[in-house]
Amino acid sequence: MLFHYSNVSMYNFRLFKVFYILPVLMAMSAVFCSCEEEESSMGSALVDPASLYHGIHDTVCLDGYTIYDDSLRTFDYAEALLGTFNDDALGNTSAFLYAQVAPRDDNGLNLSSQVHFDSVDITLILNNVFSSTSTTTFDAHFRIYQLQNEIDSEKKYCGNDSIPWDLQTCFLDIDTTLSIETRSIRMKLDTSKIFPLLTANLSTSDFIANMKGIRISLNEFESRDVMVSVNMNAVDTKLTLHYSKDGEVRSVPFILGNKSGLTTRHFVQFRHHYAGTPIARFGNETQRSDTIGIAVAAYLKPMGGTRVVFKLDTAWYNRFRREHPYAVVNYAELLLPVVSGDTNTLPKRLLAYKGADGDAALVSDAIDVDRYGGFDGYLNPKTMCYRMRVVRHLQQLLTEGVDNGTTIAIDARRSNPKSVSIKGTTAADRPRIALVYNE
Repeated sequence: MLFHYSNVSMYNFRLFKVFYILPVLMAMSAVFCSCEEEESSMGSALVDPASLYHGIHDTVCLDGYTIYDDSLRTFDYAEALLGTFNDDALGNTSAFLYAQVAPRDDNGLNLSSQVHFDSVDITLILNNVFSSTSTTTFDAHFRIYQLQNEIDSEKKYCGNDSIPWDLQTCFLDIDTTLSIETRSIRMKLDTSKIFPLLTANLSTSDFIANMKGIRISLNEFESRDVMVSVNMNAVDTKLTLHYSKDGEVRSVPFILGNKSGLTTRHFVQFRHHYAGTPIARFGNETQRSDTIGIAVAAYLKPMGGTRVVFKLDTAWYNRFRREHPYAVVNYAELLLPVVSGDTNTLPKRLLAYKGADGDAALVSDAIDVDRYGGFDGYLNPKTMCYRMRVVRHLQQLLTEGVDNGTTIAIDARRSNPKSVSIKGTTAADRPRIALVYNE
């Protein structure tokens, strides 16, 4: 039945909207403004985000596999791990820093022959000190050797790369002590070995070629559980040559590793020990192309360790696309419950990538400026579950008609040694995506 309104009726209706609805809208606006000014998270953890959307609720379980992260690039990143981190669940990992040393500018090195060379020291600015133990102080044995070959200016170094070093040219071999709060390390080098390399008058390019570079290790041959994150962007992460002239003490700073706007390089090598762990097969190079099913658990290890590829349950995927070809996803969250651990021992955040390839891009929800704030990826300490909002990503998977996988990796896996095991497909609280959709 069709209804017709006279002009008078429409006029009265408009008056009703102005005099009655407008004040209500103004009051609501005032409420929204006050909420924005006094934002509070109180009670937010008690509200299911999906309840904010009207539609059909559904859940799809995930299957997948753990894979070896064999192509993690580590060259010229702002942070560089150094040392050894003992992981009882997924194996120990050691990290080694390879770095070029260069004059501060393109003018090379031109020191007067009338100066007196006093000493050389290296300074490392730290962002963090890590240990799997509750210890707060650590014995640390640092060694620095000269490289036998130059660091390639074009190569994209990964975590499994290395360069031979000269055991006869050791610039540093000392014991010292670190604490969990240490943020700067300054150590004197062997002047007899390094003076000839730092005092020759050379152009910058010739200096770099002559110096080749250095390899820094921490507790390489000692079973000590401590790993540090070196701030390679810090101006004070450097080598310094101290000398005196005319009774005045002076110094010449040298760049260590890559600095913004300069062509010097550095990279980190990771060495894993997987024996006796669920991912032991990856200790054998011939088996690193294998995958490990996630019936028991999915294993995420940083530092070129492992990634996990999840796929939507095939039966659900085919049925949903067949029965709901025009469905619009209003809300979707990827939920990854952990096997064990707490906020002190687990990675702070996980990230999701589209596809199974090592060079895959982040899912659109994580890079879209309008959605990034809600992507999340952090661990909820109450539910012990990582959560990621993947609305657009799930919509794309459903629209494209093929699920090539969603890769999960640890955020900052080049600068934080913490790993996590996600519950497997046989667990009651298994990996899944909760969604709300409309036809």
